[in-house]
Amino acid sequence: MGLFDKTYRFKARLALIKSQLIYRFGFKRFGKHSRIISPLRIAHSEHMTIEENVYIDAYGYLIANTEFNRHPEFVIKSGTKIGNFNHISCANRLVIGKNVLTADRVYISDNFHIYDNIDIPIKDQSIGSKGEVIIGDNSWIGDGVTIISCKIGKNCIIGANSVVLKDIPDYSVAVGSPARVVKKYSFEDGKWKNVERK
Repeated sequence: MGLFDKTYRFKARLALIKSQLIYRFGFKRFGKHSRIISPLRIAHSEHMTIEENVYIDAYGYLIANTEFNRHPEFVIKSGTKIGNFNHISCANRLVIGKNVLTADRVYISDNFHIYDNIDIPIKDQSIGSKGEVIIGDNSWIGDGVTIISCKIGKNCIIGANSVVLKDIPDYSVAVGSPARVVKKYSFEDGKWKNVERK
């Protein structure tokens, strides 16, 4: 094992100890063997549930916004790995399933800035939500993906830089802006099959 591998493993162990000793007291629930790599910005962690064996990489921003709903439901389920520079914002309900993998620079949100009044800066207006975010178990979210107020099924793949604004069914590959399904898994044939464009 090389020097860089040893250094990475050492930092990961330190992050586990720090997470279990410090972070677990600030969350609604913080599961065993879960870890957060610093630096990270966290807002309103008392509304967040982090289940067991979750790994949250560096430079992320997790927020449970209480402006829209006083008790938002923010859940990351067991075995999930969140990549670097992820921004995850919950104002109502956001659930990331078990064993999900997000790459770097992923944006996941169930809310948006209201911009109805042109006499008030957008940053000073309130927020709204068009619905919850649910990401199904065992899905993979590629680099630079944006997911807003929609559901992604289990065992899905979302291609890099896609913008997901509508629900994606189980066992699908979706790409593009806006994202569309290009492949689905066929249980009958036991393989992934292309989806014809309509």
